[in-house]
Amino acid sequence: MIKVRFSPFIEELIEFNVELNGIPMADSQGKDVTVNWKMFNGFDAGETFWTDSNSLEMEQRNIRKLIREDETIAGNMYPITSAIAMRDFKNGSNT
Repeated sequence: MIKVRFSPFIEELIEFNVELNGIPMADSQGKDVTVNWKMFNGFDAGETFWTDSNSLEMEQRNIRKLIREDETIAGNMYPITSAIAMRDFKNGSNT
């Protein structure tokens, strides 16, 4: 389930809470859960985002371009248990 909340204090801030139900483990195989977003209205993150996996500090990340054919997309996956943030650099929210 995805819950959307708009900030009453910062007009440009939108918060998404993603809640998962139980993940079936009957096959005893490990699972990777991903959430994929598509941005509309010209949103441009400038290939930069911030993640927090331990509630201590937001760490800047950059989207890696796959250079070699043998590279996998897993190089662009980060464990995010607390938060992820993006800014729209194209439309002036770059502070």
